[in-house]
Amino acid sequence: MASRSSINKNALQILQNLVENAEDLGCKAKDTKCGATIVDAGIGVPGSVEAGRLIGRISTGGLAAVRIVPTHIEDMTVQAVMVATQEPVIATLGSQLARWRVNYHGFSAMGSGPARAKAGVERDLFEGIDYADDADTAILVLETRQYPGDDVLRSIAEACSVSPENLHCVLVPTASVAGSVQIAARIVEIGTYRLYNLGLKPQQIRGGYGVAPFPTKIDDDVSTMGASNDCLVYGGRAHFFIAPGENDSLEDIVQKASSSYSKRYGKSFSELYKEAENSFYDMDRQLFSPARISIMDIEAENIYRAGKINVELVRKALGHV
Repeated sequence: MASRSSINKNALQILQNLVENAEDLGCKAKDTKCGATIVDAGIGVPGSVEAGRLIGRISTGGLAAVRIVPTHIEDMTVQAVMVATQEPVIATLGSQLARWRVNYHGFSAMGSGPARAKAGVERDLFEGIDYADDADTAILVLETRQYPGDDVLRSIAEACSVSPENLHCVLVPTASVAGSVQIAARIVEIGTYRLYNLGLKPQQIRGGYGVAPFPTKIDDDVSTMGASNDCLVYGGRAHFFIAPGENDSLEDIVQKASSSYSKRYGKSFSELYKEAENSFYDMDRQLFSPARISIMDIEAENIYRAGKINVELVRKALGHV
């Protein structure tokens, strides 16, 4: 596989910012007995919006700009995350996608971030996007409410072929301020993954940006996960720059790329999560798409659009009822 710039090395610079300013960001950084570094962004500490923004940047391997902006949805003006990248495939599929099911020694979490490019657990995907990272460090974001033990950290380091001293894990519960922000920062990710699964080749997806609101009222993990994902799939907007293939109909592709194409559209994430017996990975993947998506044919300069903002569900997710 081809090796481009190292997303783990990129992310390490951002992680160092998070570590050095941990107290000001409502986080806590510590070195473990095995030598790995962990950053708590919401388990035993409050975390912050800025911490969530930095985690969004870490998750994308430093290949995306992540900003906090206001957005307007009908009569609501709310906080949102804006993400922009010129390398959407590597930033999202190669890094940010929460596809690593981390299960070691009784510890379980969804793993995302650049360490995925080091771990040998998603070879089909990384062969498909033609990316590998030969860095001697690994940065992993874990959506969890528990601290991993040294045995877990050693197993993660071994999977990534790095020494424990070169492993850095950011711990961010779903029900936390930082967790809510970093989920909203996945707006380009869900669009990229959908376009990839609809048959576009990695080299065809040339750039992307998106905006998604995030809830600031934090409840339990399931409720907050539901509200955060409702903001994405019912309130998120994304735009992509595409180099079409000879037989690609971008007009047809875009119609299948918004969340409204899913047969499960209109139900809240919490409802669908319960129907999937509380298994995130068993949910309808078609729903994990932007509410509104547009794609630009960079050759003909035509723009195709699909989807809509579901104001009722977004209002409920944000607590504006």
